[in-house]
Order: sequence, then C-alpha cells, then structure tokens
Amino acid sequence: MSQTSDEIGFRVETERLRALVASIGLGVLVEDENRRVVLANEALCTLWLIPLAPSALVGTDCSKTAQQLAPMVRDSDRWVSRIDELLKDRKAVTGDEVVLNDGRVFERDYVPISVDSVERGHLWVYRDVTESRKHARLERAAAVRDGLRLAIDAIPGLVWSSRADGYVEFVNQRWCDYTGLTLEEATGQGWEAVVLPEDLAGLREHFQTAIATGQAMEAEARLRRFDGVYRWFLFRAVRSPGVGDQPDKWYGQIIDIDDRKRSAEALQNAQAELSHVSRVTTLGELAASIAHEINQPISAMVADATAALNWLDRQPPDLAKARESLAAIVADGTRGGDILTRIRALLARSTHTHGRFDLADTIQSALRLVRSDLARQRIALSTSVSLDGFEITGDPIELQQVLLNLLLNAAEASRDLSEQRRRVTVHARIAQEDGAAVAVVSVEDAGVGLDEKQIDRLFAPFYSTKPGGLGMGLSIIRSIIDRHGGRIWAAANPEHGATFHFVLPGQAAV
Repeated sequence: MSQTSDEIGFRVETERLRALVASIGLGVLVEDENRRVVLANEALCTLWLIPLAPSALVGTDCSKTAQQLAPMVRDSDRWVSRIDELLKDRKAVTGDEVVLNDGRVFERDYVPISVDSVERGHLWVYRDVTESRKHARLERAAAVRDGLRLAIDAIPGLVWSSRADGYVEFVNQRWCDYTGLTLEEATGQGWEAVVLPEDLAGLREHFQTAIATGQAMEAEARLRRFDGVYRWFLFRAVRSPGVGDQPDKWYGQIIDIDDRKRSAEALQNAQAELSHVSRVTTLGELAASIAHEINQPISAMVADATAALNWLDRQPPDLAKARESLAAIVADGTRGGDILTRIRALLARSTHTHGRFDLADTIQSALRLVRSDLARQRIALSTSVSLDGFEITGDPIELQQVLLNLLLNAAEASRDLSEQRRRVTVHARIAQEDGAAVAVVSVEDAGVGLDEKQIDRLFAPFYSTKPGGLGMGLSIIRSIIDRHGGRIWAAANPEHGATFHFVLPGQAAV
C-alpha cells in the first residue's frame, strides 16, 4: 500500500524525534494518556539500571515500572505518591529531587502533553546531578573555609589546630607575624622553636595530659617574638570530636598575658611592702613589750651566771650546781634567740616561705609579744585555744601579723575603759564547714563597739575609725586571710565592744 506524503512526513519527523531523544544525555520517557511507554532512550535505562533496550520498553505500563523502581529510591513511598501528585495536577515541574539508595541524586522534570486542550500524554526527563551537587558542596565548603580563614587571621590572638596526636597542622597569620615563622616552619613540632626552653617541658606535659584525658588544656609559657623578646602567654586548647570516620582535632588560642602578669607581680610587691610597713608599725607600738620580752631571758642569764660563779667560788666548788646554772643560761639564751628570730622575721621585707604549720603555735607567738604590753596597760587577757595540732598551709609570719593587729586594735579599744572592763579575749577552736575542718579564731574586746555603717566599711582600703589613721591595717589583714583561703568579718557584741572573727581551712590532727 502506498503512503501519502503526510504519512511519510510524519514518519520522518518521528524518526528525527527518536534520534534527537536518543542523542540527549538526559533520561527521557514519553507516555501516552493511558500511561503506556511511547518513547524512551538509552540514557534513561542507564540511569535507572534497566537491563533492556529502550525499544523493549515501548508499550509497557509506566505505573508498574514505577512500582518496580521504587526499591531503588530512598523514600519509596514518596516516590510513588509524588508521581501520582504530578499526574493529577498536570502542571509542569522542574528540578524535582529524587534520592536513590546508592547515594545518587536525580532531578526530574515533568511536562504534561496536550493537543488542542486534549490530554495526549506525559514527558519525564531525569538527569544525574550527583557530581554537580557534590562539586557545588565542595565549592561552598571552600568558600566557607576561605571565609573562616580570613576571620581566624583577623582574630586578635594566635590561633592553631593540631591532629589528635598533637601534630600541629595550622597556625593563623597573626601567629606567623608574631613569631616570624612561616606556616611550613610552624607545623608539626616546629612551633616548639619559639617556646622558652625551660617552659617547653611543662607545656608538652599539659598538652599530652589533655590529649590522654580529652579534657581542655590551659597552661602558661613564654613565647619568643620575632625580635627575640619573650613574653608570657596563656595557652588554651579544646578537643573537637571527629564526625563519622573523621579523626579528632584540637583547636587552641594563645593569649598574651605578659602585661597582666607584670601588673599582678607589681601589685603583689606593693602588697608585700604595705604588709611589711604594717608589721614594722605594729612592732613599733610593741616596743616596750618587746623590750620586756628580751629583758626577761637576759635578766635570767645574768642571775644564772651569778649563781654559777657563786657555786664555783665554794670550797670545794659545787660543779653539779654550777653545771645546772650554766644549762639554765643556755636555755635562757636560746629563748632570747627565739624572741629575736621572731622579731627579725616580722621586720624582714622578703617574701616568707609558705608551708604547713601549727596554727596554735602561731597564736601563742603573737600572744607572747603582746602579753607584757597588755599587762602594762592593766588590760586583762583571757585565752581559750583548742586547736589540737590543727595545721594550715600558708605563711605563719603573715598570720602572726593578723593576730598582732587585731590584738592591738582590741587593746586600743579598751584603753580608756574602767579597769573592770579592760579585757581582751581570744578564742580558737576547730569547726566543720561543708564537711571540711576549719579553724575559727576570734578576738573580742569590751570597748565602744561598732555601728552597722562601720561594719560594712571596716575592711575597705583607707577607711579608718581612728583619728589620723591610714585605714590600711584591716585591709591588709583581709588580703592576708583571703590569700590563705579564709574569710574575716566583724560583729558588734550584745552589750559592749566588738569581736573580729576569721576562719581558715586546714587539717586537724588525726
């Protein structure tokens, strides 16, 4: 049967369409209005792993094919329901995402086909965007990384990162500018070249401990500037757990604390100087009492020496008695030496050695220095020290200074009272606070007392209740108690006078 020219033309156009679809690198599927395959290409079969030639799909039911392909899609239920939605709405859609279980990502376009407003079929186009999306992700990550690098370089601090084993992989530009090292020179263990050698071992130990425990690191060490000057820095680092198969990393910052340390050192020196001046002033007030304390062993030594001479002048000489007198001279000389040693320690300007000591001994040393002065002023001294070998860690000279100041203040508050009310009471006992042993010491007088406004300001620098007072004594006392981990406060007594209390942590005798 011969074909008309229209039929021949239609056949030619159809073949051209098939050739065009076959040459496109996109997966193309054309269905008729009954959802039967009219046209498919090789790319579609390749994308969906269909082991058939495109021509073999012609005439097959697309709804069944969609059900067969569903297991390949990550959200298989949504795969089928989404196709139904598109067919129902009959609106063109582009870029519809389909994620497969093997990690590939497709984009799908849907175009309804109509002729003279009559539904004639559907066009589906699939393209694999896995690589392009991955590339876009990498580009975004690179942009973020570059932006982050710029931000890190702008941070006013030295920033670094390392592997889990401590191998430094990155330092920021400010780190390089400060040290004069390049990134290549600083990586690995190269950064150690700019750490002061005597600080390096301790810094390594801190970092290795942090790596072993996973805890944040904080350490101080001196770092060499590009001009050779070493300055103190605070090294901080935290662990960042790896995600998935990514290893852990450490991120750190190094902060210049040299000025802060110098200021703290200057403040400490100033406080030590003030404390020294306060001790000298206190000893000046105790001059008569100190003279009496020193005079006692000297007088005893003279008396014992006279007795020894008398025993030796006998006929025959009484050597046993003379030896007893000489032993007494040695004992009195030792006692006098101890007194001078305590006074010399109070007068010394140098920083005293910290260590563990018996608090009761320190209290008794202070009491011995003031006892004669209080007796001279006819001020009764009552003591109750029940510390049973309670030991604290700190500086005994500083705590002796605290007690001397409080005792002299109590004596001054009692000076103008009637003799019956002139009394100073010292209590010391062991108590429990938050499950730990503490020593509670109080110095009480029966003077004019304190009002509430005075109590709030007593320990402030340059505040004094005494005419012409500098207002530094109680401030220094509080700083000493603070350094020993304790606390101090004052309270008005119910009837007369005031009581100063302080609490110090320590350890009771076992």
